[in-house]
Amino acid sequence: MSDTMFQPKVLMKPDDQLDLTPEELKEEFTRILTANNPHAPNNIVRYSFKDCCYKMKVGVNQLAVHFTMDGNMLHKESDEGRRQLARMGLGDAPAEQSLSDVAVEEDEEEELEVEGEEEEEEEEKDADEPKEVPVAKPQETT
Repeated sequence: MSDTMFQPKVLMKPDDQLDLTPEELKEEFTRILTANNPHAPNNIVRYSFKDCCYKMKVGVNQLAVHFTMDGNMLHKESDEGRRQLARMGLGDAPAEQSLSDVAVEEDEEEELEVEGEEEEEEEEKDADEPKEVPVAKPQETT
């Protein structure tokens, strides 16, 4: 181990620092933190067409926005969240390739469903059409 770890810290005083007396050091300064915007106007006057005169607005908006970011949030365990995590390569999300395989399987299932629907439609058409049924002629008795 190095000896610098056990050496006391040396405080360095800037050359231009003021030398204060003990009374000045003990003096307390009170500051109050408020949520008021110092750059907001304290009186806003607007013309009222209803009353045909100028009126002072009572409440002034004190909001100051320091940071904004547009976006949306997804739950990381949702399907879309897993896809995004896989694209970014984060978390234990399945790889992008396996997601594309899932999409291919879904497409194949849809194709099978469409083929099944087409077969059903053909059967329905066949059922609607009149079929020729051979009719036996009655035998004449003599």
